[in-house]
Amino acid sequence: MNNITVGSALYDEWKKILRDRVIFVILLIGPIFYTFFFASLYNQRAVTEIPTIVYDEDHSELSQEIIQAMDAHQSIKIVGEVYSNKEVREAIDNGKARAAVVIPYDLEAKLKHGTVTPVITFVDGTNLMITNSVIKGANEVIATYSFGASSKKLQQQGLQDEQISTTLSNIPFSARTLYNPTFDYEDFLVIGMAATTLQQVIFMAVGMSVAREKEDQTWDRFAVWKRSPWKIAFVKMFPYFIVSVLNVFVVLSILTSVFKLSFHGSVWSILLAGVVFSFTVSSIGYFLSLVAPNKIVALQVSMLVALPSFSLSGHSWPLEAMPKFLAFIAHGLPLTYFLDSLRTVMLKGLPTHHILNNCVATAVIGLITLLTALLYSRFISFRKLDEGQQTDMADHAAPLTTQSFSAAPSTTTSV
Repeated sequence: MNNITVGSALYDEWKKILRDRVIFVILLIGPIFYTFFFASLYNQRAVTEIPTIVYDEDHSELSQEIIQAMDAHQSIKIVGEVYSNKEVREAIDNGKARAAVVIPYDLEAKLKHGTVTPVITFVDGTNLMITNSVIKGANEVIATYSFGASSKKLQQQGLQDEQISTTLSNIPFSARTLYNPTFDYEDFLVIGMAATTLQQVIFMAVGMSVAREKEDQTWDRFAVWKRSPWKIAFVKMFPYFIVSVLNVFVVLSILTSVFKLSFHGSVWSILLAGVVFSFTVSSIGYFLSLVAPNKIVALQVSMLVALPSFSLSGHSWPLEAMPKFLAFIAHGLPLTYFLDSLRTVMLKGLPTHHILNNCVATAVIGLITLLTALLYSRFISFRKLDEGQQTDMADHAAPLTTQSFSAAPSTTTSV
């Protein structure tokens, strides 16, 4: 019976941690990496430079000053001008802008006569971080210019500062939130959480499919399809792809029928987005399963990949407020496009052509990942098996060669 001490057991445990690269990364490098990741993601501390368009009906000196002040505010970035209310709605629907400022006709002239004329801000309510930032920023600008314009008018009438402060008339400010007028956090957050869960489930399921074969030592049976790797991919991906598509409909049906989440779009649009998303997530999970040596590693890697996806998706923190290198990474994740499609269909109620770009981008990510997985299974997955077969062939060939050379002198002697 072997004696074991606490010291020797601790020593063995430390050796295992240092030898297991996955555990080492999770325990030591993981917290440091994600600390830098999340700190960089929210480093700006506020949502800034939100794309905003302007519809200026007044074309006065005051309206131009208001537009310049809006553009100078850290929360707002003027990206263009439109010339009708229809264009305002189209720009926000298409994602060209997240907000719009409408300056009414004769603003300056009516203000001089003490007429109440509101400046209206339209905001995309599918992301509440953007909604709050735009409304706050626009309100600050309007309040500043309201005080300045009114003070100037009253000074011209001969009033003193004390009289001005008591008789000051403001420029009214009105904000209209599109698609989510009640600022419903359930509509906003639950959709994101549900989609993230769907992604993680498929990552884990597909990721362990090949790893399970490796653990059970049955992976070598697929070597007969090495020259047709699409067969392996089809067998290992298709069942989970079907389950994923089914899960999308079941989860969204529960959210809309039981919990009464908003759904203003088409079921066919959701079908298209769900099919493309399921294909891409299955492809990524399949590639992870090929690389992972066992189920535990496959599970760990899938969690490491999925953990930052929600934060980078633009759902909880807008892409416009992220550092550029993180926004670039976000555009390489399928969840980013899927959540944008869900918001477009469920909350905005827009037709299918508004999500086609998202679907194409998601499909490209899936095809690139699947192609990489096919090449990996063709040239790398069974490489150890091929090397073993070559060694066996060499071992069997060696006695034959010796025998042939030993037989040669006897033949010569007989001649």
